[in-house]
Formats: sequence, C-alpha cells, structure tokens
Amino acid sequence: MIKNLPENVSGRDFVVGDLHGCFELLCSVLTFVDFDPEKDRLISVGDLVDRGPDSLKCLQLLDEPWFHCVKGNHEQLMEDFLTGGPTGAWWMRNGGGWYNDLEPTVKKVVETYIPDIQALPLLITVEGPKKFHVLHAELHALRNTHILDSDLESEDRFTRHALAHMGDGDAVLWGRELWGTLYGAFIDDRKVVKLKRSYAMNPSYFNDDLAMIYSGHTTMRQPTVIGGQTNLDTGAFRANRDDWAGLTMTEPLTNRFWTIKKDGVHSVEPLIIV
Repeated sequence: MIKNLPENVSGRDFVVGDLHGCFELLCSVLTFVDFDPEKDRLISVGDLVDRGPDSLKCLQLLDEPWFHCVKGNHEQLMEDFLTGGPTGAWWMRNGGGWYNDLEPTVKKVVETYIPDIQALPLLITVEGPKKFHVLHAELHALRNTHILDSDLESEDRFTRHALAHMGDGDAVLWGRELWGTLYGAFIDDRKVVKLKRSYAMNPSYFNDDLAMIYSGHTTMRQPTVIGGQTNLDTGAFRANRDDWAGLTMTEPLTNRFWTIKKDGVHSVEPLIIV
C-alpha cells in the first residue's frame, strides 16, 4: 500500500501526470529534459491506461526499473474487469474499449500485467532534501484535522485517510472533494480570489508537517496548487483536440514544470490558488 523511495543521490526525480495511453507525449517530454534512465527516476500519479492511443505501451513502463507508479482508478477498473472485481463493469464506458479491440494474443500480454497492477502502491513517498508524496486523487480528513507525514508512514493511519469512501469509491483513487469544482475549468484572477476565500473558511488538512503531495485524477487546464497538493493532470489524452491540454511533468527538487501540447514542450508555471 505504501512504497518508500530513498533519496536519489545520483540523478533527478520527476513526477508525471495521468498518462492515459499517451506514450509518445511522455517520450517527447523525457527527451526534452534529457532524462537519463541510468540515474533519473520517473514517478507516475497513475492512470496509465485508457482514452489515449498507446495504453499497452504505457502499461509496459511497469517493466522499467526507473519507472515507479501509484495505482489510479483506471488501473483499478482494469484490474476489476479482468478479475471479476466490483468496479469492472464500469471499465468499458470509461475508456477500456482499447482492450476489446486487441488481438487475442495481445490481450494475453495485457493480462500478464494483472499481478503488477494488483501490487501497485496507493502512495509513494520520496525521501531527500525536498521530501514529497505521490498519490492518484486525494486523501480524506475531517474538517480542521491535520494530516502529518507520520500519518502517511503508518499503513493503519494512511488507510483511514486513503480508503474512506468519497464519491465513486476510495478517496485515494476517486476523491474530488478538493478539485472537483475546478474540473476542466478556466480559472481567471476573479475566480482565484473567490477560491482563496472559500479555502480560508474551510481549511483543509495541509500543514507545515505534511510534505507536498503530487496527484492527478481531476483534469486542470494547467498544473494547479491548492495548499500542499499539486495536481498534474492536464488532460494528456485531449492534447490533439484542445489547445490547453497536454501532458505535464515536474521536477520537485527544482519546482520546474513542463507541459507537452500538440505544438511542443512548454516550460510552465503552476496556478497557485492558495
């Protein structure tokens, strides 16, 4: 459920948003930053599959020693479809049709990844001079309750926040309490002011004793920060049809962000709401 990565003393660490089958976009942005697979590491917020053109290629990233991934809700849908789990019936109408389009021999290749999907952690914590956490959606906590780094070191305490039911299922896979109202929205300065006021009236669980959380799941028009959480899902699978959409990656140690869109890679700044 929890995976800990030690400090990367020989290379760099990057975190990438929801891939959704956009393998070529990932290759392009890794080339842009001169990613070195012998030294660097890439950590994914999950949702490797569905909606984009190359779900199998993204799934095969799990074979790479430099690639680390948390489970997303689309991995859960896929797992449940292939094993008879409770959410499996939702997969086809949420992007799983690519599996049905495969030749039988290729389907068998996909099915060999079931144990890897089942073993994916819900949380990755990366140690170092700028410690950070990676999960797919968000955590759940009572209002005015702080979550500490130490809570995310204990599977019992982490489970309390991660597996609480929220919306369509477990908070860490499906939660949209924090991000839901911003889904795909254009956020101007006026809306930022309104959101800041709302946040001040309803403070969340972020505090100085909780390292930055990187996540995805809910699509933003640009990487966005609320409190101590940064959302990197910028709609990669929509990049060919929406000018604002693309695949976003960040380097937490330097706080640099890149989004690759249909016209190439752009260095970008996150929208900081609070």
